[in-house]
Amino acid sequence: MVKNRALGDAIIGLSSITYLVGALANPKVTYLVPRWIFPLFHSVRTDVSDFLPLKLDLVADFFRLFFQLFSKKYDLIIELHQRGTTGKFFKLYSFLTRTPYLFHNHNETERAPAIARDLQICFEAVKKYIPDATLPDHKKFEPRMQALGEISLKKKIIFGIVATRKTKMWPLKYYKFLADMILKKNPDYEIIIPLSNSEMDQKLESEFMNLNPHPNVKFLKLGLEKLPKELSGAKYYIGNDTGLKHLCVSLGIKTFTFFGPEEPFEWHPYNLEKHKFFFQENLPCRTRVSHFCGLATCESIICLNQFVPPQVFSQLEL
Repeated sequence: MVKNRALGDAIIGLSSITYLVGALANPKVTYLVPRWIFPLFHSVRTDVSDFLPLKLDLVADFFRLFFQLFSKKYDLIIELHQRGTTGKFFKLYSFLTRTPYLFHNHNETERAPAIARDLQICFEAVKKYIPDATLPDHKKFEPRMQALGEISLKKKIIFGIVATRKTKMWPLKYYKFLADMILKKNPDYEIIIPLSNSEMDQKLESEFMNLNPHPNVKFLKLGLEKLPKELSGAKYYIGNDTGLKHLCVSLGIKTFTFFGPEEPFEWHPYNLEKHKFFFQENLPCRTRVSHFCGLATCESIICLNQFVPPQVFSQLEL
């Protein structure tokens, strides 16, 4: 199984592996994910038999991966979201080794929830072995993982303030106000804000600190391999639509997600009772060019700033 995409996509791909493991009576599934995401799976239990880091930057990388795969003699390769480089590699590998290669090309199919797209191509694979199989309901296959080791019982809520672009970010001042409301009522809680060491994340931390947050607001800077254990047991994830949200979903944490320029139809394929979202419907600026807004910056951000902290706080059960 191959998912050469971002963190959230790699986590969503676990859903298809869970489906295959159940449908095909415990097959051995190796999951290829980008090399920078690979450490995440060092410290968790999933339905995957083995993980491989995916890197195809150099000619040497192509040869290395080829011989890694060839030594295992796989029966089938499925790429859940075909990319240009991986598509060329696996087509060649399939031709040379006669290994069947199935793939989903996101750009050539109708829009659908992310898990549903992944399950569709896996269902086609299952049909080869079980002709009377029926297409699975994507809502029954949320990604899941379990952190290894002892989990802290400390009361905590996770804030996801980071996003790939500013137009996907709920205002920092709103996070600060929401944290104040939560901690005033529940002083024994901690608000945890995971950040990386990227320049963008460091800037966000500085801007947030300038708002003079409550002392119980803590920044968490850890490698991906340590993150699942630290997040496990949290009461809620509250934040932007990012890979961190999908990680929290897979750990069984209830989530509240803010959607602005992109609607939740594709990227929030979850049970809405447990994973709620805030989304402003029917904004003409969002669909002026496509089915989503692709702006990196926006002066108004009316799609997000209308959701105020008291509105979010009223939905929390603390």
